[in-house]
Amino acid sequence: MTEKTQKNALPWTEEHESFCYQNRIPNAAKVLWQWLMRQGEVSLETEPDLSEFNAWVEKSRGKGYSHNYLKKMFELLCEHRVIQVVKQYSWKIFKLLVRPLEWLKPPRKKREKNLQNNNSTYNSPDYKR
Repeated sequence: MTEKTQKNALPWTEEHESFCYQNRIPNAAKVLWQWLMRQGEVSLETEPDLSEFNAWVEKSRGKGYSHNYLKKMFELLCEHRVIQVVKQYSWKIFKLLVRPLEWLKPPRKKREKNLQNNNSTYNSPDYKR
């Protein structure tokens, strides 16, 4: 594999796509997430400049996103815990943690415990049918 091919390889999987569909993450936010993953390839921490993202988008889309829309997509990724702001330098430059997909899923034991708790209410003697 050449060095250029390795740089362009993105660890984006079907699970990422499913996460986006389940959480109704729009395409613009998904593209931003993918771009942020490329910026932080070496570590989970990165310091992106959103104006660089907009310039990159403009090359393929023909125009960048509006300031307000870009901020909205950024905030959406924060709400879904995909990214965490460590420090904000300006409206467009941040120090971020880009979370791996595994971190966004609840632990398996916790999910199983929640399912058991929901079923135990139904089986309890106090439950009236």
